Amino acid sequence: MTAKVRNFRLVAIALIAFVATSAVIHSLLPPMIPKGVAAKLKYFSEHKDEFDTVIVGTSQLYYSVSPKIFDATTRENGMPTRTFNFGIDAMHPPENFFVLDQILKTKPKNLKSVLL
Repeated sequence: MTAKVRNFRLVAIALIAFVATSAVIHSLLPPMIPKGVAAKLKYFSEHKDEFDTVIVGTSQLYYSVSPKIFDATTRENGMPTRTFNFGIDAMHPPENFFVLDQILKTKPKNLKSVLL
C-alpha cells in the first residue's frame, strides 16, 4: 500500500468518525436557543394567529422598524398588516434562518409576509 492510499484512508476514517460523532451529538442534544429568542418565540407562539407579518433579523431591523409605524403605513396605503418584530441583537445567518424555521413550526394561520 502506498503512502498516498494510506493517508487517504486515514483522512476518510477521521472524516467519517467526525460526521458520525456530530450526528450522535445532534440527535441527543436539543438545539440551544438564546434567552432573548426563547422569550420572543414563547410570546409569538402564544399569539401567533394575531400576526400576519413577521420581521426577522439583526438589531438593525429590531431598532429601526417599529411595528406600530409599519402597520400604520401599510394601513394608510390600503394594505393593513399586524406585524411582529422578531429582530435580535447580532442575529445573522444562519441563526436568523433557524429562528424563522422555529417561527414557521408554530404554524401561524394568518402569516402572509416575512421580512428577513
